Amino acid sequence: MPEGRKPTAVEGHHEGVPPGAYVTSGVFRGYDTGRHHFVERLRMARGLLARALDACPPGPVVVYDICSSDGRVVLPVLAGHPRRDETRAFLFELDPDGVRAARASAAQARLDQVVVVEGDAGTPAPYRGRPRADVVVVSGVFV
Repeated sequence: MPEGRKPTAVEGHHEGVPPGAYVTSGVFRGYDTGRHHFVERLRMARGLLARALDACPPGPVVVYDICSSDGRVVLPVLAGHPRRDETRAFLFELDPDGVRAARASAAQARLDQVVVVEGDAGTPAPYRGRPRADVVVVSGVFV
């Protein structure tokens, strides 16, 4: 790492989110635990999202999560972030199991300002009529 550069690993608002604060689905089960090789990637994505929310100017914030799966990046961060109530999040996911899990997790965390959109995030259709995003998360795109 270059001298003077801070690590992007996570320390922030998502820590302390209780286990079970979101529902796990399918192939991503275990993604957020120390037993999975993607755990550091997830921690980094959450940390970067928390920092991005911190850096947004005061007022409403709109977050897009592209290919969000079950919402495991955005939902835990938003659940514990000081800007929770002024942040609207749109999670875009094609897989119906991921959509169901994300909706269940958002409801469980009482994140009423989260909209989970079932559709192909690689096409313009899911974005039509949505507000302009201030923060875009693209961490779950597997091609």
